[in-house]
Amino acid sequence: MKVESIFSAAGVEIVASPFLVSQELEVLAQSASEDFVRSLPKDRLEAQPQPVSLEILNGGRYYFVARAYENVMGSSCSVASLRAKRGHRSAETYGGPAHLDRDLPPGTDLWCADGSDWCVRIWDIESLPRGPLLVGDTIGTGTTLAGVLGWVAQQMEAAGEVFDIYVFTIAGAAEWAKDGGVLTKLAPVDEVLRKHGRELHVTFANGRFALQSNGTDLSPCPTHGAQLEPRAQDLLEQKVGAGFLKSMRCAIWDWGDRFRQPMEHLEDVHSHFATQENCPEYITAGIKDRLAKLREMAAAPSLGTTEDSAGAVDKAASTAVEHAAKRTKTEKEQV
Repeated sequence: MKVESIFSAAGVEIVASPFLVSQELEVLAQSASEDFVRSLPKDRLEAQPQPVSLEILNGGRYYFVARAYENVMGSSCSVASLRAKRGHRSAETYGGPAHLDRDLPPGTDLWCADGSDWCVRIWDIESLPRGPLLVGDTIGTGTTLAGVLGWVAQQMEAAGEVFDIYVFTIAGAAEWAKDGGVLTKLAPVDEVLRKHGRELHVTFANGRFALQSNGTDLSPCPTHGAQLEPRAQDLLEQKVGAGFLKSMRCAIWDWGDRFRQPMEHLEDVHSHFATQENCPEYITAGIKDRLAKLREMAAAPSLGTTEDSAGAVDKAASTAVEHAAKRTKTEKEQV
């Protein structure tokens, strides 16, 4: 397994600015993914078919990897998607529902971890075009990612065509004291790929963030265990303040909510930062400004596609409720 950290100024801005949502965030997310594409081993890619962006919905869609690849490389990148949900085969409920292996809806596959009761349901599966996979995903415990890629490796072997897999995370943890973390969980995937002369690459933007005991929050603070790329640490400390990094709570928050439910995200970060002493003024002002714009849009739906001069709020915010409604039926079926 090839593991590396790259510097991404766009990734730093995402971490330092938890008030960014919708179009503003999209621009930075794509820019960070372009940094990832530039880091890819061109010799290996040239020896394989055109790459495929595998989007693990919903969060993976908002890395905009296919668009980033096309912008940087000037050639096409196919897109395939699926949905996944982690849980347990036992009565355990920490980090996921119990007995998720039972009563699978039609069209749902199940991946089961070796040596533990973790399992991952996979559904709404689009056929994977042949080629190396590019996977953008925020990495916390890494269970869902490992489950999906374990399943993908099985599919590749069954089809007789195995390709490289390249994972990119704008904010991710490599380790977790409770179960080893994502690199441990991805080891079986790496083994399958190496058996066929292929490679698994995991690329962290700006270093490895520190997954907290709740299995969700990714701290950017070195005193909490984050191992940051030096340039990224310098930029974060300049903008946020070295002493305030411990109060940031999470480097990424709920990535999907920042696109699909921006109002809920902003209310969440407002609740947190309102209680923090010495919060940088740009954070409190950024939250206040964007909340005001979204509330204005909610009160006047006809203005739903109006943007401010910086493009801070786009039509994604005004259609978040519609998008959420479309998701509800499919996701409820998997509960």
